[in-house]
Amino acid sequence: MTSRKPTPFEEMDSPHEEDHPLDVYSRDRLPLELKERIQAATQKLTDALGNNLHLWIDLEALLNESRQQREEILYNIGFEHGAAAGRSKTLTVLLDEQPGNAYRVFAKELRKQVLLSELPSMLRVAALLETAWALACGVADSG
Repeated sequence: MTSRKPTPFEEMDSPHEEDHPLDVYSRDRLPLELKERIQAATQKLTDALGNNLHLWIDLEALLNESRQQREEILYNIGFEHGAAAGRSKTLTVLLDEQPGNAYRVFAKELRKQVLLSELPSMLRVAALLETAWALACGVADSG
């Protein structure tokens, strides 16, 4: 069995403690009015559920899992896009010329399409190489 490469989020060695400093910081920045509205809604829900409070607890567990997975997905997407953009800019500098706005727009769109594709990584690379080969052979210029 081959081991998979850890995602950027997994490499980020972030503790999953309830009182993580970023959680505390973000909670402190929430507007007081929003905190009060959440507290009032929580009390109404608790009162309405009465002895069926386990239903809400079960839902909260699922919502927390969903939020955690969403956070991880968004972090990885942001990291991948930032890494690709940085590498692309490095290659542009190595060209020793200013390629112009049309080049930058095309490169950004191409990066976005490749990174957002749900194809496996190897197939995305294969599609890019196939396209580059066709361009290098002049095939794309004739049609």
